[in-house]
Amino acid sequence: MKIRRIVVGMDFREPSVAAARWTALELAPQAEIVIVHAVDVPRPPRPLRGVLAPMEPVAENAAVGARARLANLGSWVDGTRVVGEVAIGPAAERLIEAVDTHGADLLVVADHGERRGVWEFLGTTAERVIQRSSVPVLVARCLPEGPPRRIVAAVDDSSVARRALRWAAFLGRQLDAKVIPLHALEPVVHAPVELAGVMPIEEIHDDLRVETNRWLEEEAREAGAGSDVARCQVMVGEPIHEIFDAIERERADLVVIGSRGAYSPIGAALGGVARAVLREAPVSVLVVGPLGR
Repeated sequence: MKIRRIVVGMDFREPSVAAARWTALELAPQAEIVIVHAVDVPRPPRPLRGVLAPMEPVAENAAVGARARLANLGSWVDGTRVVGEVAIGPAAERLIEAVDTHGADLLVVADHGERRGVWEFLGTTAERVIQRSSVPVLVARCLPEGPPRRIVAAVDDSSVARRALRWAAFLGRQLDAKVIPLHALEPVVHAPVELAGVMPIEEIHDDLRVETNRWLEEEAREAGAGSDVARCQVMVGEPIHEIFDAIERERADLVVIGSRGAYSPIGAALGGVARAVLREAPVSVLVVGPLGR
């Protein structure tokens, strides 16, 4: 596993400029960074197409201005390693095309602080690219001063989660970061008949945690995160709540999660836990899908 090339979405607002700078300088200082700005000029309604100016010249003029802005991003842009591109069309589509064209290993988009209203009804470029990307997507927010130092990896019994754990282990090794593989156990509400009246629910939970922790440690080792890198945690509770608690408890600056869990609906691009973490986590989120590089 390597990060040789990264595509970063750019709309020239401060969060995306900060995400591009942080990616180039802190996350992957050896990788090639392709900064992509998409010029999306909506087509006018059919009744107005003969009245308004043609969209093609408008788009091209906007592209010329965008190229100039890319050239003036700042001294941190190394022309031999960080390059800028302008594409005409919807941002999500152009970013996906750039990933495929350049053979990128990672796609980075900035979170602009848009919350419930926009997320719920329109979605964001981040969510749209996650649904289609062949590579993991990092949604950058609340960026640390340096690279990530504490990474929470949400793990369940799914192949996508195992791939996410491999990414977390890889980043832990590359960035000298501590990895916290986390699994949330569903609370036992009713004990099995053979244990009823014999073992308290708390003891059942303790036994389940011990056995599950053995499984999680084995998963972490197979992913490349041995005990020198990873500190596994098994909690009893609802996954979203436990992930957010772990972020605060561990002072994490990155969450790695699979795009869908073991019990996500068939065909769903994003599972419920991944969607909630993506929308509400107070730190950057790396979403790893089931396929691709």
